[in-house]
Amino acid sequence: MLRRATAFALFGIACFMTGCATQKSPHVDDPFEGLNRATFKFNKSVDAVVVKPVSYIYLKYLPEPFQVGIGNFFDNIREVTNVANDILQLKFAYASHDLSRFLINTTLGVGGIFDPAASLGLEHRKEDFGQTLYHWGYRHSYYVVLPFIGPSTFRDTIGLGVDYYGLSIWPWIDNDWEKYAVLGLDYLDLRARLLRKESVLDVLAVDEYTFMRDAYFQHRKYLFEGAANNTEEDIDGGEEPEGIELSAKSKKQEATKAPESKETNETEKEEAAKASESKTPESNELDKKQATSKEVTKSEINSEHNTDKKDKKKE
Repeated sequence: MLRRATAFALFGIACFMTGCATQKSPHVDDPFEGLNRATFKFNKSVDAVVVKPVSYIYLKYLPEPFQVGIGNFFDNIREVTNVANDILQLKFAYASHDLSRFLINTTLGVGGIFDPAASLGLEHRKEDFGQTLYHWGYRHSYYVVLPFIGPSTFRDTIGLGVDYYGLSIWPWIDNDWEKYAVLGLDYLDLRARLLRKESVLDVLAVDEYTFMRDAYFQHRKYLFEGAANNTEEDIDGGEEPEGIELSAKSKKQEATKAPESKETNETEKEEAAKASESKTPESNELDKKQATSKEVTKSEINSEHNTDKKDKKKE
């Protein structure tokens, strides 16, 4: 009897998993859409009841300088993970960039509450172990929605575990209550940042699940391919900043537009001269006749108008 019950249970689990796997999905990388949608609904209900109201209070009543300082503090902590993944990807210029940010903001920025490194041109970047796995060949991965966390992939889920347990400061905090309290504050701060973008989501998202999935894939693709396209010369100073580069391009375009406009005017004049030369005497006579006919019709219209006025005055 026990064997039969366990067999039926295993059979039911297998049917459930195969049903989720074989469900028709519009997205090739989301074969477990049924299970992911269920997890998505669970996360949304928990968020609506607990996380979102607390995040709303945090965003509305905590002064903005405190919010900025808390966000800077946790971004500075994440620089440790960035540096470790830079080294694992052999991106040593990026590693020096992120390490410089961490040292400057930790010292001059009072533990990372302020961000003086950004004013020095050292902007915040993101590197995680999911990007490291992508760098070393783990390119394709299926989409998965994690409970309480949200959109991810199998590759990025592995990256989350490695980043937390191996490439961050969190395992070194012995007091669990303090550690989870700080992590909870980080989660609350991230959720409060997303509240500002929910109006866009409400307007654009017909199917919120599909919108979130596609947005996640696009964001990760940007991180993967954007980091691959940016060479280390960008960090070393081999290229000009984007704003300067754009202004230089606009100046070049303006400089090239002037001679181009002169050339077009000259070509138009030459074409007009050629057209006038190519006209035969017969065509010139036709043009003169058309011009005279126009003048005659104008004079006739004016004379008729004047006669009408005179008739009205007599009446």
